Parts: sequence; C-alpha cells; structure tokens
Amino acid sequence: MICRGWSALSIFSGVEYNRILVLLCLLVGASALHGQMLLISGIEVEGNHKTKERIILRELDFAVGDTITQASLSTRLDRNRNNLLKTGLFTEVTLNISEWNTELQQIAIAISVAESWYIFPVPLFELADRNFNVWWTEQKRSLSRVNVGLRLQLLNLNGINDHLKIKGQLGYTPKFELTYLLPFVNRKQTVGLEFNVLRSVNKEISLLNADNKQMFFEQDDEIIFRRTRVRLGTVFRPNLYVTHRLRMVYQRNSVLESLVAEYNPDFFLEGRDRQESVGIEYEFVYDDRNRAILPTRGWYTGLELVKGGIGLFGDVNTLAISPFVRFYHPVSRKVSVALAAKVKRSLNRDKVAYYNYWGLGFLEDYLRGYELYVIGGLDYVYAKNEIRLQLVDATIDWKRKMPIRSFRVMPWQFYLSFNYDVGYVNDPFYAEGNSFTNRWLHGGGVGFNFLLYNIFVFQVELSANHLGEKGLFLHTKTSF
Repeated sequence: MICRGWSALSIFSGVEYNRILVLLCLLVGASALHGQMLLISGIEVEGNHKTKERIILRELDFAVGDTITQASLSTRLDRNRNNLLKTGLFTEVTLNISEWNTELQQIAIAISVAESWYIFPVPLFELADRNFNVWWTEQKRSLSRVNVGLRLQLLNLNGINDHLKIKGQLGYTPKFELTYLLPFVNRKQTVGLEFNVLRSVNKEISLLNADNKQMFFEQDDEIIFRRTRVRLGTVFRPNLYVTHRLRMVYQRNSVLESLVAEYNPDFFLEGRDRQESVGIEYEFVYDDRNRAILPTRGWYTGLELVKGGIGLFGDVNTLAISPFVRFYHPVSRKVSVALAAKVKRSLNRDKVAYYNYWGLGFLEDYLRGYELYVIGGLDYVYAKNEIRLQLVDATIDWKRKMPIRSFRVMPWQFYLSFNYDVGYVNDPFYAEGNSFTNRWLHGGGVGFNFLLYNIFVFQVELSANHLGEKGLFLHTKTSF
C-alpha cells in the first residue's frame, strides 16, 4: 500500500520509474523498521548470588512493560551495562536479547553479572602524609611516618549496595573511623542515609604554609592535636543520573596552646587552641558517565555548597560554593579526551582560620606537577585536560591461580595519556612567603593508566610544573 501510485514519477521512463520506485520502497521500509517499537516482555537476571535483583533493576532505564525503538536497542543495552558497572558491585556485566517475538514485536532481556569481591579486610600500612609522592620525596621514605592497623570494608553488606567501612590504626596518626551508607529507606529506592564518625590524634601537625608547602611541628612526642567529627546525612536520588546529598556535620578540634601561640595564632583565629562547630553541606551531582572510574564518555557535573558554622558555637563562620564539571568524549575507538574544571568561591569574605583554609593540593583538587605542594586560598579555579590513547583492552583468566573466585577473570585496560592543567588560587590572608598563590599555575606531562576489574585504577605520571621541576607521581583510585 505504501508504494502504490507515485504519479509524480511519471516523467521518468518505465525502467527508471521502476528503479526509483523500488529504491524508495526500500528506504521507506527500512525507515519503518528502524523506528519499530519493541515491547519488553521480561527481564531475567543471573549471576547475582548476593545482590538483590531489585538493586540491579533499579539501575536500568527501562522496565518490563516499557517500549523501546529497535534503532536505539544496541545503544540502550550498552548504556545500561555501564549503569550497572558504575555501581562498583560487578567486575563484568552483559546484556543480551534472550527472546524476540517478531510477530508481537516483543523482546526479553537477559542480564548476566559477575559480582565483585565485597569483603576487604586489608592490613593497614598507611602513610601519614597527604600522598605517596610527599612521603617518598619530602619525608625521605621515613618508616616512622606510617600508620598500621586494619581497614575493613564490607561492601554490599546486605545485598542492597549498602557499605560499612571501619578503620582502626595505630602509629604516627592513631585514628578510628566508621562509615555506613544505606542507599535507600523507601519503597521507591530514592531516599537513603549515611553516617560517619571519626576520632583521631596527632603527634605532629601542619601549623602554617611556607614556600608553598606545609610546615609540620611536634612537641616532645606528645599528642598535640585531637579531632572529632560526626556526620549524618540523607541522600536523594530521584533518577539514575541525579543525586542530592544533605549533611549535618559536627566537629571539635583542639591543638596544643603553646605551639599556636609561638607559630601561628591564626591557626584557629585569635590565638584559640580549640574549635567547635556545626555545619551544613549540600551536594548536587549529575552523573552520566559510561563508568565511574577512568570514564571515556559522558558528563559528571554539579556543585557543592558548604556552610561552616551555623551559630551554635561561634568558632567558625564560612560559606563557599563550588561548581564543577567533567566531560569525557571519544574521538575515535581508541582515543578520548577528558576535560575537568572547578571553581571554589567563598561567599563570606572575612578572614578564615588557617585550619579551614583549603586550596589546591588535597584529594582531587590538585594540579599535575604540583603534587608536593599545598596552595592555600580563599578561592580557586582550575582546569584539567587529558588526551587518552587506549593501548590494551584485554581479559586475563587466572583460573585457580586466583583463590578469590570473583577476581579469577580480570578485564584490564592500559592507557597512555597526555596531560595539561592550569589553575589559580586567590589568597588575600596568608600569601606572604607562598609564591604560588595569586598567580596562574600550569603543569602536565605524560601518564600511564591501568584499569583493573573496572574498579581499580593505578596511575603513574611524569609531570612538570611552571618552574620546570619534574617528578614521577603515583595515584590510585577505586570506584567504591
């Protein structure tokens, strides 16, 4: 019926007319087939020995009874595979069509997962310094600056992607920390809770910055700094890609009064030797990456709003907003680019205690080539740029050589990267003696990235900064 008539083609000869008619019919038919709607009649899950099926189904952007176009089928399956891998619960995930009824235009989808290992009782040998590079270079690999203990991570504790993490350590910085994340408490699986408590003591502490580095002080091997923190929060995840977090944070810190008086009366401001506060933290995140660790496609963006002190104790009064964005784009099958930017702006412009004066040099907020430095400030901005070339994408089957069944099949990838970072820190209060503040900084180099089991990344980077200082730096990350 579609291809009857076509009187407008009568100007062509009979042969030409037939050829054009056949071509148009094929195009129209292909287009109709391409837009064919398929009904999802069933979803089967296998391999989830501990993870509840509803947790897996929660990560899908389709459900039984939904329709999906045939044209988007492959893309949707791949996208949902990535959604499941991003949870960190699985080392491998496959989605296939198990049944296809062409008459009724119905399909059934089979999901197969290989669960990760969820219990990590790791003997703790932890460095007291900010990162491995500082310990190796600045502290001359001193074994006196290590902590020993036990880190127990119980991931997917009850099969609902809840996490319990306990850390107990002795040595240079005795510490106890407990964290529990319950991803949902309601039937729709959209509202969760998180709890954290931390207690630590230090025999050495950084009281000020000089030459863009932390200066540490101690007092006859006695405890000079005590820290207590309790964090209680709620998590709201209305859909697969948006997460809101709201936390109430209580902190109590104290430092040896004589050291503050001698070296930095502004450590807690006005010569105080203790600080107590209740604050509020809010975070919004939109996450549409193809994986949570070393992604090659998608967006990760949002903002953080942190209010330090809400007037209960009067020791802290800060307010800062930090929008951020990370963009990942594949240029070809083997090449991708990663771009990241973040801005921190303090809305309260009053003088901030040195202890609360965060800038670049901690966690993800650092520039490559500056790993040995801490650049404190009231505000900062940075951009990170990376081009990655995938050299290896393979799987190793360790068989019985690996005693842990979940790790016997190891997918791994190896990337060569070229990096360039630029940033600026505004320091109106403590800039004296720190030449890296209030000026543009830039650094970068070459990196080697190893992705193991889709949940561990080891990075080795050869980087240089604006002074021409070069170094080999090590970074590690996990997706949980």
